[in-house]
Amino acid sequence: MCKTPISFARLQEYLDLVVEKQGGEIGGAPHQRFWKDHTTLTTTPIPRPKCQGQPIFPVKFLDPERTRVDADNSPLFLILTNFSGFCQKPQMPPGGPFVTAANYSLTLSDGTVVTGDQVKQDIHDWLAAGALNN
Repeated sequence: MCKTPISFARLQEYLDLVVEKQGGEIGGAPHQRFWKDHTTLTTTPIPRPKCQGQPIFPVKFLDPERTRVDADNSPLFLILTNFSGFCQKPQMPPGGPFVTAANYSLTLSDGTVVTGDQVKQDIHDWLAAGALNN
């Protein structure tokens, strides 16, 4: 039986905490907090940078109806979890700490501690379930 994916609100909390853990600064990033709302995250390309001259959409949908997501190859997943980053962009957040680091964890607003491995799995599962606004 498949585990129910995290909610979009939980995804937002994860991403906000990743930034906070890194120092909380995102002001210089051209993309700002592109996860602030579901529409921006799932339908709007990141303003800069581009990938081989093409805009980067954080969620890689496989169908025009935008119901199936290539979780393994979605830029959002790769940039956070792949040591090589995505499209010659380094792993985020810049300089770390990275969710892939040993002993990485986030403390959620309800006091729950989530490991980096769980963050990775939850983001992947949310994407694989269709990047729902749930």
